[in-house]
Amino acid sequence: MEERYPLWLTIGGTLFAFGAGTIVLVFTGSAPAGTGSPFFWPAVVAAVLGAVTFAAPFLGLPLPRTRTRPFWKRSNAMPDSAPKLDLTFEAGKSPYFEVDETTMWDLGRQDDYGQPRTTSSARRWFRVGVKNHSTQTVEDVRVELASIDPPTIGHLPLMLSIMHGTPQPLIVHPATEPTYFADVVLKLDKQVEMHIMSAVPTPRTQGGIPPGRYRLGIRVTGRDTPAVTKHYIAAVDNQNRLTFAQTESAQRDDPTT
Repeated sequence: MEERYPLWLTIGGTLFAFGAGTIVLVFTGSAPAGTGSPFFWPAVVAAVLGAVTFAAPFLGLPLPRTRTRPFWKRSNAMPDSAPKLDLTFEAGKSPYFEVDETTMWDLGRQDDYGQPRTTSSARRWFRVGVKNHSTQTVEDVRVELASIDPPTIGHLPLMLSIMHGTPQPLIVHPATEPTYFADVVLKLDKQVEMHIMSAVPTPRTQGGIPPGRYRLGIRVTGRDTPAVTKHYIAAVDNQNRLTFAQTESAQRDDPTT
């Protein structure tokens, strides 16, 4: 029997008992009035409605569903199916975008002792923010590279590193601004390769991927909330500089797939 039926059985039984009891009192009370009593017909209606409601679950009659939670608890709460987490990105704003100068070996130039010379290069990298826009803390939060097109990295998903070396999984509390920032991609202007910033180094992420235009699917997951995936384009411009942009709005992942 479905969860809503016991409630309707209670309602039906109460109505029938009230109606039937009133009818008995109308005919057997200290001043019986019979059908002329103003309480007779309302009691008949209550008894009939109660009997039908009580019998409905056993007869297979349709009954409206009842709320699983009181309305005063539901008014400010998000539906259970709504994602609690979101990924954010603001172009050109720190810490979503960072650039600094770094020193690297210039293998094409040697000093007087035959050793590679060093040179400086601008280093650019991009991040996405992780925000909890619900009213509940979410545990076991993970941010990962879920897809890359063209498919130059195997064994996906690939967990991304978190700014300041914070280990995953995360605990994300409700906030109006992102609580954490996940590193996504990095490139030096004077190097060819692009680097996906994974939490655990892999041969491909350490050695880099060939320069090009990649569509990256970044996914955030957490306990008791649907996963959310957003897509970004990482590319190299005509000056060999890394670029990064969001391509579309959030996509809620189907938990059945």
